[in-house]
Amino acid sequence: MLLFLGLLCIALNFLYKQGRITSDKMEMQNAADAIAYSISVTEARDLNFAAYLNRAMVANEVAIGQLMGLVSWAFHWNSFADFLMFYDTTVIGPSTLGISTPIMQTITNAMFRIPAQSFFIPFLSALARIGTTALHVINKFYGLAQFGYHTVTAIFSIGVINEMLEQNAPAGARISEFGIASLIPHFASYGSIALPVPGGTFTTSYSPTKTVPRAEYDAGDKGEIEGYERFASLIRDSRDPFTMQRGWEFGLFTLPPVKDGINEIGQEKCLDPVVCGSAWVDDDGALHFKLGYDWDLALFGVEWSIEFYFGINLEREGGSELRLLPQAATVSGADFNWSSADTTVLAAMAGGAFDIRVLAPNIMVKTSL
Repeated sequence: MLLFLGLLCIALNFLYKQGRITSDKMEMQNAADAIAYSISVTEARDLNFAAYLNRAMVANEVAIGQLMGLVSWAFHWNSFADFLMFYDTTVIGPSTLGISTPIMQTITNAMFRIPAQSFFIPFLSALARIGTTALHVINKFYGLAQFGYHTVTAIFSIGVINEMLEQNAPAGARISEFGIASLIPHFASYGSIALPVPGGTFTTSYSPTKTVPRAEYDAGDKGEIEGYERFASLIRDSRDPFTMQRGWEFGLFTLPPVKDGINEIGQEKCLDPVVCGSAWVDDDGALHFKLGYDWDLALFGVEWSIEFYFGINLEREGGSELRLLPQAATVSGADFNWSSADTTVLAAMAGGAFDIRVLAPNIMVKTSL
């Protein structure tokens, strides 16, 4: 009887130990899963925060490009008066014996020069200076916020390990030496620590003050400038139409009512069975006239046509560009600068052609001018 009771106690103790080991194993597995999940969530929030601020910095840079475009537009508004006076001096004035010059001078001063010099240029230049400075400061704070949040996240992730062990693991559990050895390269790659970890780091910080020798940059060793080039490329792709390409075009025959009316009225019409004429406006705004004659004889035929065209268009073009303007010996992220330009061109076009064909049953002679 005593022997039976002893065996029973041993069996019960064995079952208890097995159950306890199984329970501890499950708790350790839950703790490991909780640690992995919690660290992943924490780091994902950090990466999302960095991505949102990167997008905000791109938007701020595009806003700077818009401000530069407004300043360029203001100066062009002023120079447009010089543009009109130049054409009055060279074309309109001589044809009107100077009568148009005082009229044009009054118009350009009232509509362009005085508003631009008195309001647009001072106001938009001041707005651009204040806005550019403010946006640059905001972007610097964004960069510091990214760096600070990233650093705190790396430190907080280490604290998450102990917290998850206390909440989920059995008493006395700790990270093994192998686990610590596995975590070191992870935190090194996440925290952008310069260690020879497999695969390198998956987050990188860039400083606009760090420079690369110009010779190394030209040779392809761009260092941190490569990150700024990617950033600048993203900014260029994010530009709005006003920043990317702004302008308009006005021609004598480009207005839809005029163009459509000429194309409809000027369809080919024949005055008699052999003489036909037509008129149309092409996509460039040039007005074309064409007259043709078809003369059939007994043994051969003659076809000839004459065509001429002319047009005058006023074209306005402008845009803002983020470009790298490196110093003489070094290149840095601070060398990326915005530039903006606007221009107006008076384009005149004219030309013509003459075509004649002599047609025989087996012979064709063609001459074109």
